[in-house]
Amino acid sequence: MAILVENIRDEWVYSASLTMIAISMSIRKAGGGNNRLPPKSRSFVFAALLLAGAFSCASVNAETLEEFAVKTAVTLNLAIFTEWPEHAFKSEDEDLRFCVIGDNTVQQAFEQLSAKKIGSHSVAIFNINRNRNIDDCHIVFISGQDRLQLAQLHAAALGKPILTVDDTEGLTTFKGIVNLQKNNDKLTLNINLDLARQAGFIMSARLLKVANVITANP
Repeated sequence: MAILVENIRDEWVYSASLTMIAISMSIRKAGGGNNRLPPKSRSFVFAALLLAGAFSCASVNAETLEEFAVKTAVTLNLAIFTEWPEHAFKSEDEDLRFCVIGDNTVQQAFEQLSAKKIGSHSVAIFNINRNRNIDDCHIVFISGQDRLQLAQLHAAALGKPILTVDDTEGLTTFKGIVNLQKNNDKLTLNINLDLARQAGFIMSARLLKVANVITANP
């Protein structure tokens, strides 16, 4: 089931309200084609994100960012520009479940997404601990976990339609689908495309353009 943005302008306005805080991403590699959204709609959404600075190559001092508001906005945009496989949803209007593992700051940032719409799906936020089964999650944002805990969560999601996003710094191999790292005062979006495809995800070429794309499975 493809998650498409029906109320594109509404979704953009909300996304921009977060991302205007400022975000800097490193543009590393172009992606392939993805024609799930009508061309005019795709162009509008991506142009809007560029204007908002959501996926900007301009350098912004990371110390000036509202860090988790930015990471929340990035995660929202990941959901907008990613298609889940058909079997990931039981119905056309089932909630898109964001599971958040992190401290109160992280959880409060993600609560701002509650009840937002992505296509026909409402965003539902669940604050969970690392020991909970994540099979009911569509997206899991992982923050503040050590390497062993992170590896266990990634292993639990492997091959399932669960989009894992973590902000663990200093990683040289990426065993989750998405990793956000601050490098030289920039936020770099790392996407393990092999793992994404293994889980059945289709990611927009426009998303991949602003990411450091890893195509070799770790």
